[in-house]
Amino acid sequence: MPEYTDERLERLVRQSLHDEADASPIVVDPAVIRARLADRRQRRQERSRLLAAAAVIALAVGGGLLVVRGLGLSAPVAATPAPSIASPLPSGAPPARTRLGAADPDTAVVVRQDVADGSLAVVAVALDGSEKALATIPRAAMPDGTIDLILDPPRVSELGWLAVPILTNPAGGTGVVAVVDLYDATGTTIVIDDVAGLDPQRLVWGPSGRLLVQQTAGLTSADPASGTTIGISLADGIELRGPEPGASVLAERFVWTADGTGILATRTTGDTVEHGDVSIEDGSFTLGTPATYQATGLGRATGSDGSTLGTACDSGPTPSSSGCVVGTRADDSMPIAVWYPETLGAPPALDAAFAADGARVWMLLPPEQAGPLVALFDAPKQSAVIGDVAEAAGSPRFVGLSGGDRRLAMDPGDGRTTLLATDSGRRLDVDGVFAGWEAGGSYPTGSR
Repeated sequence: MPEYTDERLERLVRQSLHDEADASPIVVDPAVIRARLADRRQRRQERSRLLAAAAVIALAVGGGLLVVRGLGLSAPVAATPAPSIASPLPSGAPPARTRLGAADPDTAVVVRQDVADGSLAVVAVALDGSEKALATIPRAAMPDGTIDLILDPPRVSELGWLAVPILTNPAGGTGVVAVVDLYDATGTTIVIDDVAGLDPQRLVWGPSGRLLVQQTAGLTSADPASGTTIGISLADGIELRGPEPGASVLAERFVWTADGTGILATRTTGDTVEHGDVSIEDGSFTLGTPATYQATGLGRATGSDGSTLGTACDSGPTPSSSGCVVGTRADDSMPIAVWYPETLGAPPALDAAFAADGARVWMLLPPEQAGPLVALFDAPKQSAVIGDVAEAAGSPRFVGLSGGDRRLAMDPGDGRTTLLATDSGRRLDVDGVFAGWEAGGSYPTGSR
């Protein structure tokens, strides 16, 4: 039986999706396009779950509890020396950069694609719903290949760079990332080639404008302003550390420190696991719990007490004793504290993420009447519904949490973005995919 690595699973899913797209007729009716996008997202998620199930090794935990994702399972990332850049980065002194738009941490940035000419419109959507055009990127300014905003959404830096994934090798599931200067969107595009992970989980901007990218040769940090790239090598026993795989569906694989000099990591020596960060300059490990930078809010690795958040499923023999729960665990040897649902057998949560204080938890819950519900849990099994998400055929998930959680961004699965003001519950559904916030936030890292 072949080994099902993360990269292999992604290639299989991506290939089947693009084969399906190639066989589909061209449709220009917006309503039909939206329905097809929702159906495509739903089938992609079903395929992902089936492939993941084929790759998971069942680990029985006392009492019949089977941990299927998160809560102690890790996804170590191996990094190797400097990958390549396809086109030359700009040379000389970096130009002065100003913050994007109004540098408002609650203003979302969305990207829309013109179906006629393939250009990308980058738009800032403020808390009151007003919009401001940031840039229009001509299709000719980016490399050839497939730009699929649904499967591989762009990521924006608060310093005005947009990283656009472009699939160039459907068979291998690899491509390039075009980094476009939003202050000169028609100018030279920096192209990072041989990118293995086009999904947004592996395109992570840091506070100083550096982009972490997973290439097939390893992990690299690229700074489009200064023209520098750094291949990140990890010493034996050191692994990069992000949120548990069973936390938010789109949890980022890499987490920057707040000062932009390192990435969260663990160091294992024998039976001892130490938490800290690894320098992007020389790979040295520093012990501690540094504050982290959050470009989207999906890199909240632990709670304020160091606990991890994830999903576990009970393998009980009857429907009433079977089901999935969202819970936290302070230590791998400790039992899971169940946050949702109150009883087994209830429909599982759709997504979950730590709140900005690291003590509470956001969840997307199954719909009761219309769309799925957004709930804030103050403690296990204690929640208040804040709002809802637009109805869609796909399964919604969190795509952004602003620095202070004043605003949440969710993907209903059909090419739109649902923005929710958490103080009022006001919902705004906008066309376009979420690319980030005008300004990132910080998040504490709890110690274990």
